[in-house]
Amino acid sequence: MSGDARERILSAFRDLALESGFDAISVRDIIARAAVARSTFYENFENKSDGFRTILEPVLTPLADACIPGADRRDLASILTHVRGTPTARGMGDGTSRALFVGALAELIEVRLEVLRARAPSAAGVPLPMIAAWIAEAEIGVIVAWLDAERPAPVDAVVTLILTAARSCAEAFVSA
Repeated sequence: MSGDARERILSAFRDLALESGFDAISVRDIIARAAVARSTFYENFENKSDGFRTILEPVLTPLADACIPGADRRDLASILTHVRGTPTARGMGDGTSRALFVGALAELIEVRLEVLRARAPSAAGVPLPMIAAWIAEAEIGVIVAWLDAERPAPVDAVVTLILTAARSCAEAFVSA
């Protein structure tokens, strides 16, 4: 499949997800918007969830980085500002969408935890996928609560909360 067709699919998927939310769109909607055949979609993505994870990765990367020293506050603030301005973002706290957000974020966090654990090879205990899922669920929970707040905290305060909590949890669990 050409890179052009893949980019059209990703662009269509991103636009539809922002307009309607993940649960409201189908593969049929995506391929119609991208002007590609159904087979072209499935040449690149296993299913709708797989495509969604692909478009989420750039958004979730600053959240995953929050558990490592040196995470960029500006990237995280930029993502949170973007999410706050997206009307369908509140859907990230519901059902299938939440499970996808948490699952995709946990996979990214686990990679970072493996690096942290490599620095403390004697660490044992809780499996990294479980730690990663816990941190991912906590981060998404903070964002959903922030989005739902009648008087939300400033973006910088949410960034500080996410960075402090994610780093503390990662260090505590990985070095335990």
